[in-house]
Amino acid sequence: MPTRPIPARKIRDILALRTATTVSRRQLVQIFGISKSTLQKYLSAFASSPLSLQDLARLTDKDIYTALLGCSSAPNARQQALLEQMPSVHKRLADEHTNLRRIWREYQAINPLTYGYSQFTNLCAQWCSQNHLRRNRHHPWFPLVISEPDRATLKQWRLSNNRRRWERAVALLCHQDESLKGICRKLERSRKTIKEWGRAYLDQGLDGLNLSRTRSVNEKTRDAIATKKERLSKLIHELPSFHGINRTSWSLKTLSAAYEKVYGTPISRSMVSAYFIAMGYKFKKARKVPTSPDPEFRMKLA
Repeated sequence: MPTRPIPARKIRDILALRTATTVSRRQLVQIFGISKSTLQKYLSAFASSPLSLQDLARLTDKDIYTALLGCSSAPNARQQALLEQMPSVHKRLADEHTNLRRIWREYQAINPLTYGYSQFTNLCAQWCSQNHLRRNRHHPWFPLVISEPDRATLKQWRLSNNRRRWERAVALLCHQDESLKGICRKLERSRKTIKEWGRAYLDQGLDGLNLSRTRSVNEKTRDAIATKKERLSKLIHELPSFHGINRTSWSLKTLSAAYEKVYGTPISRSMVSAYFIAMGYKFKKARKVPTSPDPEFRMKLA
């Protein structure tokens, strides 16, 4: 993409300082924040032109560019052909479920000499600015049409305290009002994830949004879990006294210690609890009873 020329006002100031004063080129570069090559281009163009400083003051900005750089503000044939299509492009963005990239691809397939996507969007923005029109929001992730029953369901999800449902509802309901970048910032999710939700809804509807939290477990891990459950089930059917524990019932702490002692593999109390709950076991707290007043109770119990 070609670089834009510096403002005409700055060109006038540069040429006036260089012609009427003793300011050096290095000082001009520092004052106006331009490169040496840019400064040389305008000084050489002015020196080779028949213009004077008085002529520059009378010329309009467009005439200055034409006189110094030899460029005209009139669009060329290719640009003019594209500008003639801009009203239909603007209307399609407003009425249809499409985006600017898709329209550019259609334009690229029809025209042999086409602009790139960045230049295409730049010309579209310039046309909207010249015609005092607001640029329509376009979302390059997916054109989405939500049915009324699904929209009602998504609104319920948006009000629920289930974060997974809330995230997907916000992503789908806000696609017309916010950009993809804004939705990613709001949900703290990546662009890839938001796009996957959109494609899943287009393919399978609400059933394709994968609200379950189940994770796939490989076969090796599944066999290790089954082995631990089998060992714990065998361990709980034995008396704690068989393992040197002075208790009549098991606790999570004693089960964890006995498992590590017997099988040589540590296991946490939380995992012991999770495995037993998965196997259908429940732990109940023992009923509290007064301790025997016998002064020799502890000795007799031992």
